[in-house]
Amino acid sequence: MVAGKATALAVLCLLGGCSGNSSPPGTDGECAAPTPASSTAALPDTLDFEPLGTVTGVASDRGLVTVRAITEGTLEALDRSFSVALEDAGYTIVGSENEIIEADIYFADPQGRIGGVKFLTTDCADQVVVRLFIDSQS
Repeated sequence: MVAGKATALAVLCLLGGCSGNSSPPGTDGECAAPTPASSTAALPDTLDFEPLGTVTGVASDRGLVTVRAITEGTLEALDRSFSVALEDAGYTIVGSENEIIEADIYFADPQGRIGGVKFLTTDCADQVVVRLFIDSQS
């Protein structure tokens, strides 16, 4: 059941744009410091978002919370640190991949909520865009 929900959520994000509307840093020649989101009230309180860096956007729609963040570091380090944060919060990693310029982690909790996180490199040195989606309903 979790695998089916994970696949459905991944397809929803690919088609529906869990990526948000803004371009990754560096694509317009600018590598400015990230601006924190004005509201983070929709963030799940079960998950530590500190490893994600600066949360720059949070949205909630029909039971799906999407989070956009910008952080410094490498894909490998972020992949490891956020995997640990997920497991510490009680989530199970159900899949992951690292493709050099982007990495993905898919996860589920004991109540059946699922989510995923994508790390994308940018043209800005050591800056990574993080896009997280999580099912806020069980």
